[in-house]
Amino acid sequence: MVASAISEVEVRKLGFEGAVAQFAQQYSFLYGLIAVAISVLMGWLAGRVFTLV
Repeated sequence: MVASAISEVEVRKLGFEGAVAQFAQQYSFLYGLIAVAISVLMGWLAGRVFTLV
């Protein structure tokens, strides 16, 4: 090996992703409840759509 270099890379979440990540950190229980509610709703909606097909 001739040379070596180390550099730091900072990664930040911005916009909608950042807002969701911050909400999940601050209100984790509520975030979990919302995630479960959305999953149940999407499952129910998919069931309704596939019964029509």
